[in-house]
Amino acid sequence: KKKPRSMMKSMFYFLLALIAVLAATASDYKPEPVLDTNGQTVIGGRSYHLVSAVPGKGGGLGLAGHGDKKCPLDIVQESSEENDGIPVKISD
Repeated sequence: KKKPRSMMKSMFYFLLALIAVLAATASDYKPEPVLDTNGQTVIGGRSYHLVSAVPGKGGGLGLAGHGDKKCPLDIVQESSEENDGIPVKISD
């Protein structure tokens, strides 16, 4: 029969090994890049027009008042596919 102290020691070393394995595998994780409509990688710090991925479903993003309120403005999708809207800066 093991003593409680030796069991605590075993548990400590098990947890230490588990944390080491998790830390080593987590650093290898690289998410897939986000791509623009041309298949190019989206780069942080640059501005992009966000438009519908489905043709005929409206344009880009714009700002508009809501009802009789002019402020604060809402973010809306432009109704015309020809209107790319305002650019959005993607942060790093």
